[in-house]
Amino acid sequence: MPSILPLYHGGNDRDGRQATVDASRLVESDEAASDKARQKAVVAAFTHAWEGYRRHAFGHDEIRPTTNATNDSWGGFGAVLIDGLDTMMLMGLDEYVAEARKVVQADDFAKDYSASFFETTIRYLGGLLAAYAASDDELYLTKAVQLGDALLPAFNSKTGLPYHEVNLQTGAAKNPSWNTDNCILSEIGSVQLEFKSLSHFTGDPKYAAAADSVMDVLWEKREQSVDGLYPVYISAETGEFRDAHVTMGALADSFYEYLLKQWLLTGKSEARYKAMYDASVDGMIKHLVARSQPSGRVFLGEYSGGQRVNVFDHLMCFVPGMLALGAANEPDAARSAAHMELAAELTETCYRLYADQPSGLAPDVISFNTASARPGTPDYRVKSGAYLLRPETLESLYIMYRLTGKSLYKEQAWEIFLAIEQHCRTPSAYSGVVDVRHAKPELNNSMQSFFLAETLKYLYLMFTPEAEAVPLDKFVFTTEAHPLPIFQTSAGG
Repeated sequence: MPSILPLYHGGNDRDGRQATVDASRLVESDEAASDKARQKAVVAAFTHAWEGYRRHAFGHDEIRPTTNATNDSWGGFGAVLIDGLDTMMLMGLDEYVAEARKVVQADDFAKDYSASFFETTIRYLGGLLAAYAASDDELYLTKAVQLGDALLPAFNSKTGLPYHEVNLQTGAAKNPSWNTDNCILSEIGSVQLEFKSLSHFTGDPKYAAAADSVMDVLWEKREQSVDGLYPVYISAETGEFRDAHVTMGALADSFYEYLLKQWLLTGKSEARYKAMYDASVDGMIKHLVARSQPSGRVFLGEYSGGQRVNVFDHLMCFVPGMLALGAANEPDAARSAAHMELAAELTETCYRLYADQPSGLAPDVISFNTASARPGTPDYRVKSGAYLLRPETLESLYIMYRLTGKSLYKEQAWEIFLAIEQHCRTPSAYSGVVDVRHAKPELNNSMQSFFLAETLKYLYLMFTPEAEAVPLDKFVFTTEAHPLPIFQTSAGG
């Protein structure tokens, strides 16, 4: 199994040979020196957040960063700790890794607790698998197996579509009353990387089989999709779509990301996922892509009732990174170039949402204007001004930088980091803000685990030398930014 860590912490090449040093590169360029200083600043930010968590909330899921209270919304297994574990490893924070390992060792994932199937999979299972991939420490795989076994009963619906929540001890699974029989597209279609990797690491096919059963249902329903775009609600009992609302944002987002990444994770051997991904991008371009007025910014809307709705949320900012990654693996040169051009335009839109605000932070939800408008008229109005420490724009900036080499993306990422430092840092950690339209926004007293797992990871990797970066042709990042190694499968897909 390829390990992430030698890429960062020296010693050997991948084939075990002692690494050599190119003497011509010993003189550090100004850009390299700047990157090193910026990377240290990101590590310092992670350290600050971890130290506050360690002082006030160690072993709990999260710290409330302005009051120092604890939050256990994810079962009390230590969400910040497990979700951020591979980030610590990449940063070489061995003392923190040792501390976290003790908590993982004591965790019992067969707890009498009704867990969110999706969130538990992407934060905990993904975190454990990435920690194992980075370290070869069998403890993390053992715990991943325990958790994977506890999650499997969620798939025990009539269709095999997983329920929203599952009791980790009893296996009782259900959808909540507010959502009746409905499954959410992003929740059922964004766990496949984790379950397939668990089967790959253990040699036990049952985990991948459960995840693939979901894709079997969706594959069979592809003719009922909206040109490759799937409605956000699906019946767990019949597999039928509950409405015709489609989006690349909340309730759907990572499903589309995982279509591409399932194909990549399995060594491009499962062709149906590439076909589904291609169809979804074609549908997205047909129904969702638009330009704002008067500035002509490219954005994604939603599609409901046969027409586009110009609502754009921050979660959609994963799309340019997805498009760029797809373009880099697309054999059709014209299609690849078109998708990369669209990725660049969407990346610029996402960055501008930060740069437009007095705080330098992006709002969570906006509504774009597409009607004719005079120059100087705002292109959008803010529907939710909150900034939740989200990673999606930084994720896309990172992928765009790695695939194009354009330093512009590094500079934009650094601007965002500085805004986070200025407005989100508390004496104990980091907090989201209530309204980015204020020059000094109020804090919301929340630091979700994805800040350490994703936001700071992508910032750290942005300023990592190319030769030491996690290679995008050997690893696939999950929706929670956990790098999992690509493997070959005999499936024809």
